[in-house]
Amino acid sequence: MITNTETFYIRAKKFQDARKELTDKFERDLKGLERFRGSKGYEEEEKKLREKFETELRSLQDEARASFNAIYSGMIDNIGKRTVKAPTTDQINLLNILKLKKKVTEEELSRVAESVKDNPIAVSLVTEIAHDHGIMRNYDSLCSEMSSETASKVVESLKAWTEDFVQFDTTRASRLAKEYHERNYGATDTPLTKRRLFEGKSDCFSELVGLDDQGLRLFSEVVDGGSDE
Repeated sequence: MITNTETFYIRAKKFQDARKELTDKFERDLKGLERFRGSKGYEEEEKKLREKFETELRSLQDEARASFNAIYSGMIDNIGKRTVKAPTTDQINLLNILKLKKKVTEEELSRVAESVKDNPIAVSLVTEIAHDHGIMRNYDSLCSEMSSETASKVVESLKAWTEDFVQFDTTRASRLAKEYHERNYGATDTPLTKRRLFEGKSDCFSELVGLDDQGLRLFSEVVDGGSDE
């Protein structure tokens, strides 16, 4: 069965490749008109080319957005369906002993967190105990699973950055740089930098939302289903 993250990658690459093909053709056609610049009918032909390109691009974008929205819904559904894995008896006993201590050290907290790191609930309890004792540390990063809250934030980031990806085939950094230059120094002919084309799933999620291989693995375990929290 194909997963949500795999479906997302396939759909993103399909859109990326289709947009590049469409844009390359438009730019070739536009360049082909250059030899007629200044002649009668040049502006009308250029306008027709642009309108055709913009119509076809909008259609691609609308189709992609609809597909991505369905995938996001599937991801959110799987986050909501996660079950909670109960701490083991040994983990509960360890946490209870830690709670009973009048004074807790950072070393003890770290060692207990390391012992229970396979259970997000247990790790969060270690963080609570630490805060109760005035030790402002968070041990969630030790956990071998991504929390539902973090996964939901990744989905929201994915939505925002994918919309930017769908709307523009240029990098956000180059657009911001150009806006800054024009605002402060006037118009510039400097071309915007095209997005780097991704080839694989890992590359796709790294490019669009900044997930490294480990982050993608943890995120996939949550949004593709089948992982306890």
